[in-house]
Amino acid sequence: QIDINKSLATDFVISDDGKSLYLPFISIPSLGESVAASIVEARNERPFTSKKDVEYRTSINKTQFAKLKSLGVFDELPDDDIDTLF
Repeated sequence: QIDINKSLATDFVISDDGKSLYLPFISIPSLGESVAASIVEARNERPFTSKKDVEYRTSINKTQFAKLKSLGVFDELPDDDIDTLF
């Protein structure tokens, strides 16, 4: 599984329970190292607040975003920051 809050750009991460791994972002076909790094860098600046926030603050393109979305990477995020206000 890939986790927007825990996965790294190029390295596997051991889960907190030590029983599984988080895949790196580059394990997604067509998502290269520079895009993967932009996701991690933006997340390290401050946590993502919405799917739109991920699109705005990273260099991910629409095809890559759609692939990550289909894999459930953004399931815990609202679509837009406005959704969190109400």
